[in-house]
This record gives sequence, structure tokens and C-alpha cells, in this order.
Amino acid sequence: MAYEHPANRDGAEGPRGTRAASGSPAAVRRGRPAWKVKAERLDQERILQGLSQERLARVARVDPGTLSDTLCKKRRPTLGTLSALCRALGLRLGDVIDFDA
Repeated sequence: MAYEHPANRDGAEGPRGTRAASGSPAAVRRGRPAWKVKAERLDQERILQGLSQERLARVARVDPGTLSDTLCKKRRPTLGTLSALCRALGLRLGDVIDFDA
């Protein structure tokens, strides 16, 4: 029998009080604020500044795959990663975070 992390079991409590989201193997923390990245805003500013994804990743010191996944909305980056991207583009976090998610 293969090992299954407790957070991936339906309704099972995992590390640090996490629970598996219904229909999703990813654990969701209770009380975690809902927010999403305005990827279009990041990409718009990148293009306006004439930066390739590769160049922006290098300037922001962010993994190119993470940047690509962020811009394609495949995954949500950490606030640290998002902050680094904002610094590199001259944006504020508030410019690229939507709290109405």
C-alpha cells in the first residue's frame, strides 16, 4: 500500500491544523484570506517595459518556471515571490493582488 499524507485523505486533519479541500488533494488552511494574482497586470507591465519573461525572472531573482506558472495562472506564487516581481517592475503589491477571490 502506498503512503498517503494525512492532508490528502478526505476530511483528515494534516500538519498544522490543515484539512484537505473537497475535490482537491491540496490542503487549505482555515482562515486563510482569499486572494489571487492579477497576472494580466504583471504581464502588461513586463511587456510595456520591454522585458522577456526570462529577463524579468533574472532581474527579480525568481525561478523562470515560477514566473511562467504565475503568468499562466497555473499556480499562485508566495508573497515573497510576488514582492520580488513587483520590485523589479516598479509596482506595488496592491497593484497585482485581488482580494475579491
